[in-house]
Amino acid sequence: MERQHILLGGILIGLYLAVVLCEDTTTKASISSTTATPCSAKDCKTCVEDVQCLYCFANNTCLLYPKSTILPSKDICPLGDARWGPGLCWLNLKALIITMAVVAGLLILGFSCCIYCCCCRTKKNTAKWAADDAADQSKREERHQQHELKMAERRSKNDDIRRKYGKTCSPLLLFGTKMKQKTSSLLLLFGTKMKQKTSSLLLLFSLSKQK
Repeated sequence: MERQHILLGGILIGLYLAVVLCEDTTTKASISSTTATPCSAKDCKTCVEDVQCLYCFANNTCLLYPKSTILPSKDICPLGDARWGPGLCWLNLKALIITMAVVAGLLILGFSCCIYCCCCRTKKNTAKWAADDAADQSKREERHQQHELKMAERRSKNDDIRRKYGKTCSPLLLFGTKMKQKTSSLLLLFGTKMKQKTSSLLLLFSLSKQK
C-alpha cells in the first residue's frame, strides 16, 4: 500500500514539476543567471525555493532534481532525507508523496461518491417514482371499475323496474303511483269508518225519538 502511495505521489509530483518547468521558464532563467551554478545553495530554505533543486539532509547538499527518474533514487538521496518544494524544508519527500497520494485518493473517492449520488441514486429514485405512479394508476383504475360496476347495477335495477311497471315508468312516477294507491286506501278506510259511525248515530237518534 505504501509503495502504491509513493508511486501515485511520484506521478503527481512529476506532473506538477513538468507544469512548473513549462510555465516558469523566465523565472528559472533569471535564477540561473544570478546564481553561478544551479542548485549551489548551502541551506535548505534557499535550495528548495528553486523547483529544479532538491535538498538532501543525508549529506546537507543541494542537488539538481532528477527529472528523468521522477523520484530520486537511494543513491542520490533517500526519500526520508530529501526536501523539495518552496517552504517545505520541514516535510520530507516521502511524507509529501504519501500526503499527495492520500489527498488524490480522497478526491477520487469524493468524485466517485458524487457520481454515484447524482447518477445511480437518481436512477433508483426515478424507478421508485415510476413504481409509485404505476401503483397509483392501478388504484385509480380499480376505483373507476368499482364505480362503473355500481352504476351498472343501478341501471340493471332501474331496467327491472321499467320492465315490471312499463317502459315509460320512471322511479319518480312509480313513487307517485304508490303514494296514490296508499292515499286511496286510506280514504276508502276513512269513508267506511265514517259511514259506520253515521249509521250508528242515526240508529241511536231514531231510537231516542221512539221513546
